[in-house]
Amino acid sequence: MSKKRIVIFVLIALLLIAGIVVNIIAWKGREDIQKGQNQSTNIAENVDNTSENETSNNTFLNNSLANTDLNNITEEDLELSGEKYQIADVQDKDGNATTLELEENKPMIILFWNTTEDVSIETLKNLQSFYDKYSEKITFASIVVADSFEENKSDVEKVVAENEITMPVYYDTIDASASKANNVSNVPSLVMINKKGEKINTVTEDINTDVIEANLDILSENY
Repeated sequence: MSKKRIVIFVLIALLLIAGIVVNIIAWKGREDIQKGQNQSTNIAENVDNTSENETSNNTFLNNSLANTDLNNITEEDLELSGEKYQIADVQDKDGNATTLELEENKPMIILFWNTTEDVSIETLKNLQSFYDKYSEKITFASIVVADSFEENKSDVEKVVAENEITMPVYYDTIDASASKANNVSNVPSLVMINKKGEKINTVTEDINTDVIEANLDILSENY
């Protein structure tokens, strides 16, 4: 074999080897890229799972807190806060003096409210929604806290008519004797009294339907 042919064969062999090396390097590069993409995908999935878990945990905590708030309203808690209910001097819808008293063998729930705050009217509506369900077991009353009977009478009647309020509505006296007797300084306030005439709970914040029903259930079942 001539030297020229040998040189040609050597060059061809070198080219083949170079091609193989290039292919190996390219394959290795693609494999590294694929691994990197898989790692990125795994990281992204882990982040998503972490976010979902955090969201789930937060939801659980929020639900737990909500349930805890309601579960705090227990028979034992209410007994611990018992004090003698002060019979309230009030005015009826015509401005006549009357006395708000307990009915025999029935606990009572009283809402102190006014017409100047939306939250008071909303609480009145929420309490009314339970009136028909519980009125045979519990005495319901609402007392309007206002500076003047004459100035607020028309506003109260409007609220009562528009929201179809059928529970008894009274007015506090001009010297706020009903509010003072029951240590009510904020409206709206819900005051719960048991059959023995003991004030067992007062709610002044976050008076939503769940809170109202929890208190009514306890009153009707235990007091």
